[in-house]
Amino acid sequence: MTDKTKEKVYAERQHSYKSEKEKIFKEAQKEAVKNKVIEPKEKEEK
Repeated sequence: MTDKTKEKVYAERQHSYKSEKEKIFKEAQKEAVKNKVIEPKEKEEK
């Protein structure tokens, strides 16, 4: 068994879940724009 705490493992899972979800959302958004389902969004400033 590794030295990782339950909290650390949970945080890593949440992070990877969030990253995956964002990637899928961005792909879906591009498809929707391409298929003219939604209007193109202005580029977000970060």
